[in-house]
Amino acid sequence: MSVSHPALLKEWAEPLKQLYLLIKSRDMAANTKKKPVSQTKQSNQAPKPNATFDPLAWWKDSGALLMAGILTVLTFLVFSPALEGEFLNWDDDVNVYKNEYVKHLNAENVKKIFTTTVIGNYNPLANLTFAIEWYFFGDNPYPYHLTNLILHLLNCLCVFWLLLMLGLRKNWAFFAALLFAIHPMRVESVAWITERKDVLFGFFYLCALICYVYQLKTEQKKYMVGVFLFFVLALLSKIQAVALPLSLLLIDYLLDKPVGIKMILTKIPHFALSLAVGLMGVFFLKSEQSLNGVDYNILERLLVGAYSLAVYLVKVVYPYAMSAIYPYPEPGNLDWTFYASPILVAAMVGTVFWFGRKQKPIQFGFLFFLFNIVFLLQVVSAGQGFIADRFSYIPYFGLFFLFAYGLQQLETRQKSLSSAWIGLAAVASIGYIVMTTQQIPVWNNTESLFTDVIEYDSKVPTAYRNRGNYYRDSKPPQIEKAIADYDKAILIAPKDASFRTSRGKMYFDLKQYDKAFEDFSQSVLLDSTKAETFTNRGSIYGMRQQFPEAIRDFSKAVQLDPNWKVAWLNRAIIHYQSGNPAKAIPDLDAYIKLDAFNDQAFSLRGLCKVQTNDLAGGLVDYDKAIELNPKDANYFQNRSILYGLKGDTAASSADRIKAQQMGFGSK
Repeated sequence: MSVSHPALLKEWAEPLKQLYLLIKSRDMAANTKKKPVSQTKQSNQAPKPNATFDPLAWWKDSGALLMAGILTVLTFLVFSPALEGEFLNWDDDVNVYKNEYVKHLNAENVKKIFTTTVIGNYNPLANLTFAIEWYFFGDNPYPYHLTNLILHLLNCLCVFWLLLMLGLRKNWAFFAALLFAIHPMRVESVAWITERKDVLFGFFYLCALICYVYQLKTEQKKYMVGVFLFFVLALLSKIQAVALPLSLLLIDYLLDKPVGIKMILTKIPHFALSLAVGLMGVFFLKSEQSLNGVDYNILERLLVGAYSLAVYLVKVVYPYAMSAIYPYPEPGNLDWTFYASPILVAAMVGTVFWFGRKQKPIQFGFLFFLFNIVFLLQVVSAGQGFIADRFSYIPYFGLFFLFAYGLQQLETRQKSLSSAWIGLAAVASIGYIVMTTQQIPVWNNTESLFTDVIEYDSKVPTAYRNRGNYYRDSKPPQIEKAIADYDKAILIAPKDASFRTSRGKMYFDLKQYDKAFEDFSQSVLLDSTKAETFTNRGSIYGMRQQFPEAIRDFSKAVQLDPNWKVAWLNRAIIHYQSGNPAKAIPDLDAYIKLDAFNDQAFSLRGLCKVQTNDLAGGLVDYDKAIELNPKDANYFQNRSILYGLKGDTAASSADRIKAQQMGFGSK
């Protein structure tokens, strides 16, 4: 990360300096109006309104309200460039713009959203928000980015609120909330549309913690209902919320509540729900083969976990060398930094607990981080990288609390150096703001994202493949760049079938079928377990009119994965083309069960039914095809013929006229 010019730092520092002077003057004025409080006996009466600061109702304090306003505006300004970002072909496709359940909002698809996973992840609430946005805004990425940013702003306010209730003074609560808001490690969670699950789960998670503190401070049991409700909503947004019961116990400890068997028993429902959802998440990931099972031995797995923990601890201070993908190191090839990591982690933990042995807030801050990151340390490998910036979204709350509390203590004990501590906080905030503004453009589009990954590590084949897909799908396509990236991915990972599959699709789109067939055939040889590879090769056989070979490959595909819908559709087309409409109908039934939004599938099934003398069934299918795509004149013309065969001349004439008005037969 490049270092900013000193003049830029000075420019950022001035408004923060003015803010500090303004808040300090307001607090001094408020203190002069307070009546002295007896040091020997406290009044049992509730404090008069505005006489003292009440963190449970911080919005009634003008100073705190001013800080919250500045926090919101500053965060919005820092992250506003993210609003110009595009959809990425890295999970935004399967979660949003290629997700048929998202693109067709109705009761049946809402049920599907809550009963299916997306590449092994169960985040139905996040996907439901995508469906609502698609209903109103379609494929315009701006509203999706805006929703992410609004949720992040709400989270920043929740953090400020929670920090005040946990005992930080206003100025240091503001500092910690500002770190949460503008730290460079936030960028991935806010600027990436798919990470709606981060900011959404974060909102419900923080709301659950706030409700819990309210319950402890007011002793009103009704708030526990809010805790459980927000916990459920957080789990439906992202599985990472399973750590909440541990966070609740930490709050008990911080606020001097007895943490014993009785306190733990009150949280049995929360622990039970966490365990159930955690096991469900592991099952889903395994079923989707997202647990990639890097072949580490036990020692290597522990070293990878320790290294990941050390990186998160270092990056909270200095977020160096950020990337969307941090690839796993090769088994048996871990360098010395992995072996040194347990020592570094042990030293950090020892230091924290030595200085915090009589300071619960220090222990709380570090343990909150640890409890919320420990399940994400990739000891059991999942995904494409063993570290992810987004994993720090909630865990870093604990470390930001720790930093702010430490500075608050230093300010209290060394009042003469108060300005120095404030200055240190301001410089850190400014540095993070600058780094964040430099990181946001990386997420502008697929090309900028994976170019950045390649600059971080030039041996990540996925980065070349995804950037190649971006060039392939550009309008107009950037053919030479796409093929160059595919070639590079294959050179790095020659035994990975997926990269040859991507290049084969490029050749297929270019109608270079011989080259496409070569790549698809090689993919089958490299990996004979993927339905996609057989489907792709079968498509080439179909183009060549080699129908038996095509049917063989499509049949193998549906055998490997009955949910691979393209294979069902393609085999149905081959059956139809080879004069077997009766065999095509069951394949189309299977396809439509998986995808009820393809008008062409209904049209083809309608033709097959007509050819097997099922006129009524054909008419139903053409009604559905027209419902899905009322702009295709062919559908009206074909339905006109059907009506004619059934003897309904009026309906037949109406459809024929409609087809002619739409241009049928004019070409």
